[in-house]
Amino acid sequence: MAALDDPWRPARPFTRSTVGTPSFTNNTVTLDVELDGDGLLVVTEQSFPGWQAWVDGERAPLWTANMIFRGVPLSAGAHRVVLRYRPMSIVLGGALSLASAAGVLVLGFLAARARRERAVAARG
Repeated sequence: MAALDDPWRPARPFTRSTVGTPSFTNNTVTLDVELDGDGLLVVTEQSFPGWQAWVDGERAPLWTANMIFRGVPLSAGAHRVVLRYRPMSIVLGGALSLASAAGVLVLGFLAARARRERAVAARG
């Protein structure tokens, strides 16, 4: 049992399930799950903005379960569940860094071009 902020309910609740040993990296949790009906996988790690869920390679909803944990709804069958931490601050920071690097390159190119034009004008 888990309490959700969302009104999701299993159409055909599972009676048996197996969950493999999770694999962890700095920003990813991967689990293999098999259910004989619909169910909610609850990962007992703190839910925090920036976590995203994929089930069998497709984006899936990720809810807060029991007010603090992460919950992923699953249908019957075998599934590979991947939870990734990709906070918007990192995405925005990367985009700003790329834009800044491009700006520096453009300014460098313009400065070199202006120097060449001044040099040509001074000679001629």
